[in-house]
Amino acid sequence: VNEDTADAETQSKSQTGTDKLVVYFSRIGEQYSVGVIEKGNTAIVAEMVAERTGADVFEITPAVDNYPTDNYRALTDIGLQEQKDGARPAIATDVENFADYDTVFLGYPIWWGDLPMILYTFMESHDFSGKTVVPFCTHGGSQMAGIELCKSCIDGGFTSVMIDASSKSFEDNIALTRQVVEYAHDHGVVVEAELGTLAGVEDEVSVEHGHESYTRPEEVEEFVSRTGCDSLAIAIGTSHGAYKFKASQCTRNADGVLVPPPLRFDVLRECIKRLPGFPIVLHGSSSVPQEFVKMVNQYGGNMPDAIGIPEDQLREAAKLAVCKINIDSDIRLAMTGNIRKYFAEHPDHFDPRQYLKPARQAVKDMVAHKIVYVLGSDGKA
Repeated sequence: VNEDTADAETQSKSQTGTDKLVVYFSRIGEQYSVGVIEKGNTAIVAEMVAERTGADVFEITPAVDNYPTDNYRALTDIGLQEQKDGARPAIATDVENFADYDTVFLGYPIWWGDLPMILYTFMESHDFSGKTVVPFCTHGGSQMAGIELCKSCIDGGFTSVMIDASSKSFEDNIALTRQVVEYAHDHGVVVEAELGTLAGVEDEVSVEHGHESYTRPEEVEEFVSRTGCDSLAIAIGTSHGAYKFKASQCTRNADGVLVPPPLRFDVLRECIKRLPGFPIVLHGSSSVPQEFVKMVNQYGGNMPDAIGIPEDQLREAAKLAVCKINIDSDIRLAMTGNIRKYFAEHPDHFDPRQYLKPARQAVKDMVAHKIVYVLGSDGKA
């Protein structure tokens, strides 16, 4: 099938006789913490909606594709600039016979608390009068969704929220955080904020190694005072994900295992000195237990040089003013390693109740170990 024929079949959907249409905008490439994807989340949901409703499908594609697929941070920067400019990016093709559809499902990601500007291009160029419009969005994360996502969580009953505007300037970070705090405190909700950036990828926040920045202790007092936040995540050398450090940043022990650089306890102690008794948080603090890395690699995985934060350093941080330490990657590794092992040993099994049982137990055992021997939080619930 040549491209012209395929385009004609895609755009002339009203010929099928359906009165429903799914319109969506989605991106591929580097995404969040999952790496590079070949199909966007919105595209996947759009296909599901079309399959269940019998709707036709139209993908919004830009006439000039300025959205990079190899650098998510650059993509978010472009999305923010388009929003500031009130841009209306041109669309490559259009829906024929749009008037024939009675119901329109409209799908999109959330960029900076709003629709991508190209969605406005589509909506402003079509008459939706008399139509039933069913919007769906696939992700509203910590930075791009910002204030609106936090408000939505608060309205939905959350008792605490976290706003990460650490990639912005000091003044912009304060301004955005303050808006969230004001809304949250009016509803009896506490707010965790962040100052300083960590390398790695978390939700929409992507920071390349070498571009992270330690928290400046001289800024913490002003930041907490002006924002009114209830706890503060600081950057002292931790990093998101299972690959927290490049090999060039580490040394190797006698067994050839990477040894990461030590945390900046001088920064932590100075922050504590300036904020006595204030709750401090560490993000990106998984230890990446090597027994689970070996398990993943032994049973078909490929995680070379995955390394985390040594548990003795986390224990030291917990003895100070750090009251919350994020260890999500360790939980993922415990579950994934045991699932891989189970499938290798039981290739004929397919029931989730079978392979999830040892995986859940591994997570419970690992978390119990962390609570007692690393976080020091046993008996304090």
